[in-house]
Amino acid sequence: MKHILMRSRSLLGDYPYTVPGLGDKLHTIIIAHNYSIKHNQTVMLHMTEKQCYALIDKERKMRAWNEVIELLTRGAVVINCHRSAEPDTEDEWKALVHNEGYPAEFYYYSDSMHMHSRDRVEPIDACDYLGFPEIPGIEQDVDLPEKFITTQWDSTDGGRRFSSEDISKILGPYIEQGYKVITVGGAAENPKFKQIKYCGYAMSKASYHVGVDSGFFHMAWCYLKPENIYLHVKKMNHHIARGEKMGVNVRRA
Repeated sequence: MKHILMRSRSLLGDYPYTVPGLGDKLHTIIIAHNYSIKHNQTVMLHMTEKQCYALIDKERKMRAWNEVIELLTRGAVVINCHRSAEPDTEDEWKALVHNEGYPAEFYYYSDSMHMHSRDRVEPIDACDYLGFPEIPGIEQDVDLPEKFITTQWDSTDGGRRFSSEDISKILGPYIEQGYKVITVGGAAENPKFKQIKYCGYAMSKASYHVGVDSGFFHMAWCYLKPENIYLHVKKMNHHIARGEKMGVNVRRA
């Protein structure tokens, strides 16, 4: 078993890194999953209490982690939450985990897209494990059209959103080619497609995913080839830049 430490502190400031969003969780899981498949061993991800449990409805965040884990190749990744672990530094965090008997290591990003003044070289280069794993979808009790795309536009970041008129223009050519459109996420008409497991299954069967930079972009990364993902953006970040470099179709507004 390989033991990997999640960073406990944010690169953006001196405060805990709490893995707040679905995209953060999926990005981390993809790294761990790809490491597991490449090296043929289970990865145990070590997390602090704040990364596993929310302040309100404490179990909600752990439920979200478990839902993400369910999308993966069975046995690839497990989570070890160190309750009451609230380290002030990465060295303190690593020492705590090592003292519990786990020889865990941090990962970092060697490319210039992510290296930050707070970052440092670590034993694991995450850039070696950011490929598109094309995980087989787990069948769910939901009807899917023969020919369809998935789409998602309701980002929590107002700077990533598009108007309904723009969305209609973007989706129009797919509809003209005979594709049905399944919206996933919070704006989904079918309540099942607000749930992670159904979204994952739909994406695994879709011809394309079309949308904005969000958690569902990272979910599409789990299932589709990069050339079958169309991302419409107003501003770039390191996730989008890496995706584009690897073959994702990035359309700048």
